This record gives sequence, C-alpha cells and structure tokens, in this order.
Amino acid sequence: MSKKFIEILQNSLYFQWYKQKYKKFPEVVHIPKSLKKYKENLEYFLTMPKKQKYDKTTKYPIAYLDGKEIYTTEFLMAKQLGYLPKFQGHSELREYLKLLPYLFYHKMFDGIYKNISDDRIIYAINENSRKIFHVIDSEEFLVSVFVVSEINFKKQLNRRFKLVQNLDGGTATPHILSPARPFWRHPDLIEQLYRDLEKNSITQEDFFSAKEIDNLVFKLYGLSQDEINLVKLQN
Repeated sequence: MSKKFIEILQNSLYFQWYKQKYKKFPEVVHIPKSLKKYKENLEYFLTMPKKQKYDKTTKYPIAYLDGKEIYTTEFLMAKQLGYLPKFQGHSELREYLKLLPYLFYHKMFDGIYKNISDDRIIYAINENSRKIFHVIDSEEFLVSVFVVSEINFKKQLNRRFKLVQNLDGGTATPHILSPARPFWRHPDLIEQLYRDLEKNSITQEDFFSAKEIDNLVFKLYGLSQDEINLVKLQN
C-alpha cells in the first residue's frame, strides 16, 4: 500500500473513530492502485492473433489478490485459448476471462482447494452443477481456468483435490447463477456482470481524486447506515 493511501485512510472519520474507541487504527484493506493494467493486459491476450511462437518468460499481471499480483504469459494464455496444437485449451471461456481482475479483487469464490500432486491452489466458483476452477501455481501464475462437473469433482475430491477453505462467494453467485445455462457461454450476462463490478470496485486511485473520501472509506469497509451514522455522530 502506498504511504499516501494509508495517510488518507488514517485521516478519515472512520479511522479516527476506530482509533478513539479501540486505541489503534483498523487493519488497512489491501486494494490495488488501479485495475487498468490488468484489464489492458487481458484485452491484449483476448485480441492476440495466433502465431508460431509464444513468449514464455515475460510476466503480465492480470489480477490482484490479498496484496499480491496474479500473472500470466503469452504461452500460458495461448494454451488457455487453444492456440497450441498439442493442447485443446478452454476457448469457451474466452469472454469469461475479462472478468478475472474483478473476480480476484472481490474474492468472488466459493472455495479454495489444493491439487494434491503439485500443491497448486485452486479458486473455485460454483455454477449450477459445475465448478469453474482458477488454478494458481507457487509463483502466482494463473496456469489454467477450466470447468469441471460437480459429479467429476466429487469423484476426485480427496484423491486429486483437497479442500483448503470454504468461502461465501462474495457477490459472484447471485449474478452467475441465472436461468441461462451455462453462464460463460452468454456474453450479455458476462458484460452485465463486468459493468456491475466495474462500478463497485474501489482502487487507491479513487482516493487520490475523490472529494467524498469518507464515503469511499465507509464503502470499502462495508459499514451499514447505522454504523455510518454512529461514526458521524461521534466525530
């Protein structure tokens, strides 16, 4: 977190109220400086033409999770999109990939699993009778995004995957679970969710230009209206 961002938070009504009540500041929420580069990098990959050779070394950040960036490479994304002759890929998820910066930012997952054979971490979203897996390796690279049926998943649970943590899915599930199945095959649903998340994603940049800093802090920390009224009353 930048020093300027932390300073802005500490000068806010909520932080001052919290310090007065608990004799310390609340924990600073990890949010990215901006989501712009993640969206631009994904746009680059989603419009990348097929070619003979793909770069395996250049790291492209495409998401942010718990203070760390998630990366990909041309090769990994070409593999994901089915551009490599030896790999079928998962091109049906092409449009879905544009959501990645927001899915990770908001932790919009229903569970975290670990691949028993290689210790890769899997962030899963439940979607009707399926799960969407987002596989991260030890170096924070997104190595694959794919869909597994609930039946196959249950067969492999504790044999190939093991549960690390159950999550509540954030705000993903109500949007993704729709009558139109499967979700990722409907660009209109993806676009709607993309726009909704875009409006509700706060970054450090927002604090540097906003006039209503306190309202941003209230939103960032999820305060109810009653809690907001209490903070304002005691400041």
